[in-house]
Amino acid sequence: MNLQTILSVLYLLLSFVGTSLNLNDSSTNAVLETSIAHPNPHIRGSSYSDEEPEVGDIKHHMFFYELANSETEEYRAICGGSIITSTRVLTSSYCFYTNAKRKKRDFQKIRAVAAVVLTVITPRNKTTRQWRRIKHVYLQMFYRYPAYSLALAEINEPWVFNDWVSNIPYASVDQDFNGICSGIYVKAFESWSKNRKLYRVPLQMVQTYECEQKLVQNTDLFQCTAFDQRYDIYAFLALGSGLVCYRTGDPNEKDTGILIGVTVQSNNGLPTFHHKVALFHKWIKDGGCRVHSSIAKIISLCLSLYYSLY
Repeated sequence: MNLQTILSVLYLLLSFVGTSLNLNDSSTNAVLETSIAHPNPHIRGSSYSDEEPEVGDIKHHMFFYELANSETEEYRAICGGSIITSTRVLTSSYCFYTNAKRKKRDFQKIRAVAAVVLTVITPRNKTTRQWRRIKHVYLQMFYRYPAYSLALAEINEPWVFNDWVSNIPYASVDQDFNGICSGIYVKAFESWSKNRKLYRVPLQMVQTYECEQKLVQNTDLFQCTAFDQRYDIYAFLALGSGLVCYRTGDPNEKDTGILIGVTVQSNNGLPTFHHKVALFHKWIKDGGCRVHSSIAKIISLCLSLYYSLY
């Protein structure tokens, strides 16, 4: 058996793993994921106008900041994220890695900060903010932006859940939503201002068939929301932030709503992509490690077989 044959066997085994271990986790929750469109999920309350939250109003939301000025200790937000456990944040891979899985940024200069609503901050003033460092970022195996671009950021010290910081449950049921859900925008105070503030805004869901018709591409991995002309260059969706719905019928949902997607791509004049969470519920629950460890075992097996023959 030569090396080419070994590689062919490896390819077949990897293909088998992709099917049997469900790299997209679509059958892991086969009983739950019925693909039934749930009628009209809504954001909290009866008002669908923009909401300017104060610290603690959106407890699960946080920002990743990068050191912009070492003299003034000024940090600027590069991405948003959703706290799902005391040590894990769900966000977008695009914030940190290229398609070749090379780091875009120096993790030593990045901080994960909770209980915050501004995009430019300093650590000088003692507030309710919680500052953490990134310990590791787990990527999906087939990451190629915007597809498979969920990322799990592990922090170096657990969040302290309190009146300002908490986690949010994430979806386990893949549904084709057609109501109104809640997204995160950042808006400048003035057109010239470098600082922006977090806003919670209503987003009209666009069902899969309609989204695919408008974009002329497959959108199975994404929840789509309609483009809104109210938002311009001074107000835009925060990459990596969460798309939250209420009254979805998902068994994991609580009073805080449920995280159904991660904002990964805004398309000017066209639907916005929020990467689906439910399809990868098992991967997220396992901390991003399950598939990688399985693949590693198979590669190790193939290499052992190769060396045992030579």
